[in-house]
Amino acid sequence: MRTPSEAAQVLALQGVSKGFGEGRARVDVLRDVDFALAEGELVAIVGFSGSGKTTLISLMAGLLSPDSGTVTMDGAPIRGPGPERGVVFQSYALLPWQTALANVRLAVDAVHPEWPRARRREEAERNLALVNLSAARGKRPHELSGGMRQRVAVARALAMDPRILLLDEPLGALDALTRGSLQREIERIWQASRKSVVLVTNDVDEAILLADRILPLTPGPGARLGPEFRVPLQRPRERAALQRDPTFRKLRSEVTGYLLALAADRHREAPEAGLIPPLPALDPVDLRPGRRGTP
Repeated sequence: MRTPSEAAQVLALQGVSKGFGEGRARVDVLRDVDFALAEGELVAIVGFSGSGKTTLISLMAGLLSPDSGTVTMDGAPIRGPGPERGVVFQSYALLPWQTALANVRLAVDAVHPEWPRARRREEAERNLALVNLSAARGKRPHELSGGMRQRVAVARALAMDPRILLLDEPLGALDALTRGSLQREIERIWQASRKSVVLVTNDVDEAILLADRILPLTPGPGARLGPEFRVPLQRPRERAALQRDPTFRKLRSEVTGYLLALAADRHREAPEAGLIPPLPALDPVDLRPGRRGTP
């Protein structure tokens, strides 16, 4: 797997393994994972449900420690969470009694307690505006749609001004239209800030739409990262136009073909399981003449 040069690496995992439980109940989730993220790069990690994607992102965030191997940022070991790594999970994790602005303000207060109150409020307002939620600043989570709550979660992570943004299937619980809207927001924010981003997703189309590189995670237990797939498509990328792009269709076929082969191999190795892991999500292409998405 090609990786950024050591000098360009902002985040790196070397020989990382992680498991849970003891004795016969122990499950080795990840085994010998190597990964490197360059400054300003957006990398997508795709894989099957239950393959260890959240465990991997939690190791990068410092929420978990590896059983073996190293997780480093700028060459120094990561020993816990830090404001230089902002995390957005699929669950919104907002304080229900606080407004959207107050939820974002919590992050600013934690990172910049020495700032005057007015400046901290201004910074929270600025990050809400980045996700187009200024008008909802006074609303509490129960008054917001799922997509709006996820925008607040993104704004809260951005308010910490992290060098690395870790996104763990942040759009997985949203409907298709809201998901598409937030995909555009994520790309716009990334283009403006050029933060280093790791996006974990089970949606191959989403990975191609947003990423510079795609890394598949093999089915667990003992999951590893497979060969990288470079995304040569120019930005900005529009989903509707990509459906007709031969480069997009070829890359989609390569990534999904690799994942299907992994699933088939795992089924042959353990036929008693009786199930092949579900394939990561794909958007269908309507082949009928004159229909949107026709190649």
